[in-house]
Amino acid sequence: MILRFFSNSSKSIFAKILFSAIILSFCLFGIGDIIRHVSETKTAISVGQYKISAEQLYREYSQMKQNIKTMREQPLTEEDFNKMNGKELILSNIIDKAVENETIRQIGIIVPRKSLANIIYSLPEFQTNGVFDEKLYVSLLRQSGMSEAGLLLQIKNSISRNQLFHPIISGYKVPDFIKNKLGAVYESDKTIHMTIFNINDAKEPDNLSNETLKDYYENNKNNYKQQETRNIALLKLDYTKFINEIKITEEEIEEYYKNNKDAFKGVETRDFERFEFSTKEEANNAYTKFNQESYEKVKKKLTTECQLLKEMKKEEFPSDVAKDIFSIKEDKVSNVYFIGGKYYIYLLKKINKPIEKSISEIKKEIKTIIQNEKVNTPEFYSSIKEIKNKIDDSFAAGKDVDKVAKETKAEIINIDNINKNSDDNIKQYITDNDTRKEIQETIFLTNENQASPIIESKEVDTVSYVVWVRKINKESIPALDKIKDKVKQDYIFENKNKTTLEKMNEIISDKKQTLEKINKINNTKKFVISKKDLITKSDNKDVEEIMKQIKSYEILNEVLSILHKNDSKYYRISQNEYALIHVSNIKQPKQASNTILYVLNKYLNNSIANDIITLAKKDFKSRQKIKRNEKIIDERTKVND
Repeated sequence: MILRFFSNSSKSIFAKILFSAIILSFCLFGIGDIIRHVSETKTAISVGQYKISAEQLYREYSQMKQNIKTMREQPLTEEDFNKMNGKELILSNIIDKAVENETIRQIGIIVPRKSLANIIYSLPEFQTNGVFDEKLYVSLLRQSGMSEAGLLLQIKNSISRNQLFHPIISGYKVPDFIKNKLGAVYESDKTIHMTIFNINDAKEPDNLSNETLKDYYENNKNNYKQQETRNIALLKLDYTKFINEIKITEEEIEEYYKNNKDAFKGVETRDFERFEFSTKEEANNAYTKFNQESYEKVKKKLTTECQLLKEMKKEEFPSDVAKDIFSIKEDKVSNVYFIGGKYYIYLLKKINKPIEKSISEIKKEIKTIIQNEKVNTPEFYSSIKEIKNKIDDSFAAGKDVDKVAKETKAEIINIDNINKNSDDNIKQYITDNDTRKEIQETIFLTNENQASPIIESKEVDTVSYVVWVRKINKESIPALDKIKDKVKQDYIFENKNKTTLEKMNEIISDKKQTLEKINKINNTKKFVISKKDLITKSDNKDVEEIMKQIKSYEILNEVLSILHKNDSKYYRISQNEYALIHVSNIKQPKQASNTILYVLNKYLNNSIANDIITLAKKDFKSRQKIKRNEKIIDERTKVND
């Protein structure tokens, strides 16, 4: 066993030769796939000195793709896989692993052979009564289909990865003295002077000639490029329109009425007098009197409110109340009921028996019911299928959309200037997002004067669509004379923007004069803010005021985090405006307050280790030279597909 050599390695030449032979045997027989085909050893991807062969890529790509399939509830089609950009996701995962392996090699992380053996010996899966069982170990390896070399490689990789990332995670807890220093910085009050520059306030350029406009147009042609749009006719086939064409005979109506006569009877209703009482004692006394004396006599004596409830249905009462009051006889009272903070007694005045409707009264209603029943029959959907087939056949025969619509009684929705990157033009006609998305994609896969296959609505099962492309408006750049006003407007704005930038740069170029120059501008305002105000969301009115103008937490956070005393910087806060900000003073406390320390502790100590690992991985990747042989990658991934 190789484990014995790991734990009891000998220095003799014989032992070294035998040790090498055993390792070679594992390479040849334990993981023989690696060198089975010489042609598969070509490098598909390299990360530094770490190389991924074509065969290794094939194996890992296959396994990861299978994992994606098993994780999904629905079967994964190739179309779904391509939509989720599955190939690049898997390749990215493979490259990330290679980056880790190459980083481990470069750093020089080594897992001693003895450590691997000790781990195997300590795994409870390979022990009997707490002692390593070699027979059990061999048996379990055989059952799993894994070679010993493969198992050891997995353990080695796991330990190496742990050694790579553990120092990063374990070292993330910030010492208290740093928290105090950081807290004091966060509580530093910065005195900020801000003025707003509106680009439109700048002076317009002089002597704007046609030649100048022409030069500007030629140099910025791509800014005026109009992307391809399409005009379509959307053929809408609504099956419900064919319901009225279902023929219903008089005999069918009579038969349905005969078999369902009771269903067309009205519902029994009742008229009640309801007595309301404020206390249970009053209600119980009245109930006793109603059962001892005549109703009229008791009613005259009562001072409580009496309300007449006419044609009341059973479902209009609480279930326990309904059960009682719909079982009593006329001129009899119910029990006392507590409802909504009041006590009630009901006296039944009249039972309104349900009235049977004649066939002539409900003939139209019965016809609609029979029609709806027939809609859900195979015969109806067979007729719809015939219409769909007729649509397909008509388009295949070269008929245009208008003729097909007339023949099949389908509705035409004309929509012009549909943009490839937006479905806004379609939204007003189709509310369902999934259906709209499929139609949008289909529009740009269909040729001019051609029809798409039938698209079933994802929202309702009684509607289908066909896309007919009436016209393709090719991508183009309009001539200058057609967009001259737009070009002129852009030229003026660009020059005004340039003038504004020059003015701001002139103000901040001399730090000694910046504050004086800024304060001379009429709209300059002064604020005193700390980063603590943002983190704790304090009621600092200066924060509210400055946010009203710049409308950007990110900008204010950057000012408070980066700008030092006497620093100035301008920020674009809208299409037409810049905010020029200058820091004139910073007042820092000697010690952080408990409030800010509480916030920092909560943030720093609860950070997720995976977030840090993600950042580390990005850094490792940026330091590696990654090469991809796209030809081999395409070959091996296509073989898999």
